[in-house]
Amino acid sequence: RALEVTGHNVANLGTPGYSRQSTIFASAYPRTYGNWRVEMGCDIQQIRQIRHTFNDNIYRTQSNNLGYWEARNKAVYDVAQILGEPMMQGFQAALNNFWDSFQELSKAPESLTVRALVKQRSDSLVNYLNQVGSQLNKLQADLNEEIRIRINEVNDITEQIANLNVKIMSAEAAGNLPNDYYDLRNTLADRLSVLVNADFNFTPDGSMDVLVGGYYLVSKGEHNQLVAAPNDDMLNFFKPV
Repeated sequence: RALEVTGHNVANLGTPGYSRQSTIFASAYPRTYGNWRVEMGCDIQQIRQIRHTFNDNIYRTQSNNLGYWEARNKAVYDVAQILGEPMMQGFQAALNNFWDSFQELSKAPESLTVRALVKQRSDSLVNYLNQVGSQLNKLQADLNEEIRIRINEVNDITEQIANLNVKIMSAEAAGNLPNDYYDLRNTLADRLSVLVNADFNFTPDGSMDVLVGGYYLVSKGEHNQLVAAPNDDMLNFFKPV
């Protein structure tokens, strides 16, 4: 049996979320046959996962911070690309060209060529600002749609965790340790921690409760869904409730 567990570890070496398992032995109860006492060797006490809840909690806290800053970094990067700042010929360059044309006009206000240059630079600035405004509006719409997609992903993960809770509770009630189910649930919890600031609590019956903002998203085999609701300040955009 221990060799089977070792083979299982080797086979899942590259499986994402897999936790190594080890076999815990204990002395078997001897048997008595008449006047003879026969030692029975050892029994397998349990097949234990090599995993630490303390480390999991630290990892998930840092994963949430990473997910938050990655999302902000991506949005700021997209805005910088639209504005063409700070390295490219973008927003600042268009403004500088516009003001430079007025500087030239102040030197020779009677020049038709300089006047035409001011008009050309003004048209260019207006067109550029309209283009930037359109791109920023599209970026806002894309981010809004991504919020809705992420909310749906959270709901899908919490539903899977609730279903695994039922399977795990049933297995533990029968005296088994469903280690592979634990791995699946922990992998889902790791992903969920990137999307939302969630707290994970384990109950004596083997289930995992998930709380977000003080509300239960998962409790045993039940799960509550987040909804993409209109934001009170900007009704065209979503917020999770």
